[in-house]
Amino acid sequence: MEKEFIPYEQALALKELGFDEPCFGYYTGDKNHLVIRPNMNRRNEELNDIVCTAPLYQQAFRWFREKYNLHSYIVDSKSYKWYFNIDDMTIDDVISEVLYFKTFEEAELECLKKLIEIVKNKG
Repeated sequence: MEKEFIPYEQALALKELGFDEPCFGYYTGDKNHLVIRPNMNRRNEELNDIVCTAPLYQQAFRWFREKYNLHSYIVDSKSYKWYFNIDDMTIDDVISEVLYFKTFEEAELECLKKLIEIVKNKG
């Protein structure tokens, strides 16, 4: 189940961008220790500086869609290579770097990193 959560580095970057959605996972101060409590929803505002929520990938992608109007998707190029596209709906533009990845999960993580970079650069 841990693979459903975004990595610590990206979770911290989302916290810095203002992500404060309820999550049932969080990273402790040692950065790589993921705590999952399905019956508990925590927000970043409730946690101290060295702890951050651990969103699911789907939560992170939804947040970028809803807050920044950035729509992303992973594409199978039919040759067992994956890549991603990001549509910036605010300026009707497609942000696409044709980088191929061996797995869907690698493309998904790189797409998340690119979304974070785009928002940081807009700020």
